[in-house]
Amino acid sequence: MILGRPHPPGTETANDKDAFLANFYRALQADADAVAHYAEYPPSEPDLHARHAWLVDQRTELTARVEGDPEYYDPKIAGWWVWGLCLWIGGRWCSGNGPWVRVDGQLLHLSHAGRGVHRQSQDLRAYLHQVADRLRNVRMCCGDWSRVVSRSVTWRQGLTGVVLDPPYSHEERYSQLYRIEEDVGGAVRAWALANGGNPLLRIVLCGYDTEHSMPGTWRSVSWTGKGGLGNQRASNTNRTRETLWLSPHCLDLGAQQQLSMWVERDLRPRQTLVAL
Repeated sequence: MILGRPHPPGTETANDKDAFLANFYRALQADADAVAHYAEYPPSEPDLHARHAWLVDQRTELTARVEGDPEYYDPKIAGWWVWGLCLWIGGRWCSGNGPWVRVDGQLLHLSHAGRGVHRQSQDLRAYLHQVADRLRNVRMCCGDWSRVVSRSVTWRQGLTGVVLDPPYSHEERYSQLYRIEEDVGGAVRAWALANGGNPLLRIVLCGYDTEHSMPGTWRSVSWTGKGGLGNQRASNTNRTRETLWLSPHCLDLGAQQQLSMWVERDLRPRQTLVAL
């Protein structure tokens, strides 16, 4: 969401429960060429599995070191992490909670989850330098999603846009897609409902068309996804069910098109918050 933002940014916040995103940000700012060195690698399924297992093993120590030393970063972890993000579909990459588990030193797969398509830039080093410049002023948080949607972080700082894209609910998702027990989607929906009436918040909630029951004051926008894991099936109707629910104070399309005429009036949200 941040990299695809179509207009100049204000204050932006991104959150990651573990420290992989924070480490990537630090390493990118300090040595983008080193990150590119480790990220520039051809698609390889055995390497993907091996690196996943290795990165999961680094997670606890990495989080402690990133939070304990303001100058610490690891470009190898950063490069391998972003390389894997481009390949991994069907589980929570590097979380340790996806369909891949380690048993007696071996990596075992618990489902038939698919894999993504690796995207390589013609000049990866130049591209990562551009990403580093874009992320330079983004506030990077490391913790549970609920920490970055508190009032002190959002609307008390001014008009704030919030994008919420939780895992699909237990009733909707493929049983092996996320190996997590808590209903994150339900908690996220409850927060959105409780805060949707705030005129200083413009909230977008993502999910399937029948997944979130929202009041009539919320507008819904349907869109068609590329399919992802579901393309393995003969028929993938879920890709046509993707829906965005917009809180009452979100601008309509016509108003958004007018924004370019009102830059000097500062009518855009002062903040964009991506809480995953």
